[in-house]
Amino acid sequence: MSGGEPRPVSVLLVDSPDETRKRLRAALERVAGLSIIGEAHSHASGMRMFFERRPDVVVVGVCLDDSSGFDVLVSVRQADSRCPLLLLGEAQDNFVEYVGRLYGANEVCYRDANFYQIRAALERLISQRRQPAQVG
Repeated sequence: MSGGEPRPVSVLLVDSPDETRKRLRAALERVAGLSIIGEAHSHASGMRMFFERRPDVVVVGVCLDDSSGFDVLVSVRQADSRCPLLLLGEAQDNFVEYVGRLYGANEVCYRDANFYQIRAALERLISQRRQPAQVG
């Protein structure tokens, strides 16, 4: 990597079930500038990885093995108010979007959307993450 290139954006996936997470990971690995640094299937394992690895972005599914993705949103937001969060719902649902944003999601996408929408949401989050914090 040359001095002018930014380092890859680290992404933590917190989602269940395994097969869904594998497909998402495979799709995200094709996005230039991203590095998947971990996968978790539960709130507990997701938060453990979050604190150990400090990802730049967290992608969270609504349904997890031990709770809901909303719990992860709240926990991450309490730990790092600036960490970009992408919530993945199962299908277009205004309630999921409303609650997701209420609990801290910066972006909400749905699995029934095409991958380009998820990629565009991630690119917006990456862009926001790379901007310096506003003072005042």
